[in-house]
Amino acid sequence: MDKKPGKRYTELLEIRILELKKLPGEQESEDILLRWMRFFRGKNRNPQEDPFMAIWPNIKLERMAKTDEYIGEAYQDLVRFSADETKRELYEARAKALRDYNSQMQSAREYGFQEGYDDGMEAGRKARIEVEKRRMVEKKLARGKSPSQIAEELEEDMDTICRLIKELKDSVPSGV
Repeated sequence: MDKKPGKRYTELLEIRILELKKLPGEQESEDILLRWMRFFRGKNRNPQEDPFMAIWPNIKLERMAKTDEYIGEAYQDLVRFSADETKRELYEARAKALRDYNSQMQSAREYGFQEGYDDGMEAGRKARIEVEKRRMVEKKLARGKSPSQIAEELEEDMDTICRLIKELKDSVPSGV
């Protein structure tokens, strides 16, 4: 929201900052957002046994996993990935490879789009020039100018002027 006029930038996006350190005490019926916040903040293992779990404060994750199906799935994934260092390294390597691949593909798409755009702009520019030449040749022919006079006035070679005149004659329907 723009603070000065008090107007929203857009209604399509909402950003919320969740401060895990400021979580209120546990309550009987909590909404899903608070349960997820507690899950992200919690731990139930000894940090000396599992250094990966050292970042999680003391809350029983198993109990939380039973409160919600999706939190339970997240807990099972957390246990599976943190249980074996080799698996965690493989997971992190695969995640990095996927991020790298997606980044490379996005970069290639952007490059390809720019190449196509540039080629299209160049082709359009050339087509406009060709159409303008044809229009000028047609006008000058209508005024009775010869192909050599037209070539001289347009500062164009005779072959190009002859080609344009032929194209103009071919484009006129027969019987007209």
